[in-house]
Amino acid sequence: MPPWMLIWFARWSSGERFRKATPADWRFHLGFFVLIPIYMVVGSFFGHSFLDRAGAVLIWSALTVSMIIFLVVGYYWARFVPTIVSFALGIMHHE
Repeated sequence: MPPWMLIWFARWSSGERFRKATPADWRFHLGFFVLIPIYMVVGSFFGHSFLDRAGAVLIWSALTVSMIIFLVVGYYWARFVPTIVSFALGIMHHE
């Protein structure tokens, strides 16, 4: 069974009621729609030579710090950038 279906089933069986997405949900999700491709390009550009030379602990530390930075940037993006701007930039990235 796919993981998303297990999560959906667990939420449904716990009695959680489903609701429509709020504007804050849309801003958050569309912000990550824009930021994930940017994060992947920057990570592959700067991380290629780093991964060739680094050990396991250094790789783990770098990924932890970069994920924290990604989440903080995503939070502020969702807080200050309108939904329509995120949507337009996300469409431009994916074409």
